[in-house]
Amino acid sequence: MIGRSKSGISPVVATVILVAVAIVIAIAVAFWASGLVGIFTRFEKLEIVSAYYQSDTGEGGVVLVVKNTGSADTVIDMIFVNGKPLDTGGYSCTPNTILT
Repeated sequence: MIGRSKSGISPVVATVILVAVAIVIAIAVAFWASGLVGIFTRFEKLEIVSAYYQSDTGEGGVVLVVKNTGSADTVIDMIFVNGKPLDTGGYSCTPNTILT
């Protein structure tokens, strides 16, 4: 067995490979964690775009235009005017949509 070396990879090459693997794993964990954070930080946020009284309907009525600017679906269960609840059904609004 003349001319055959039994040495393994050099310590420098081994260190470079270990650092590269560690960086790849760290990037994968960071992307995974940011995905989890995005799921758990969804929020509801409603903005009243406009509110006015419309008298041409015969009975008259309040028109309320609401926009969901949050990142989660929201449901409007009750609407109060001057502290009194209105007889309205439930309204559902997905993110970035306007409900009239």
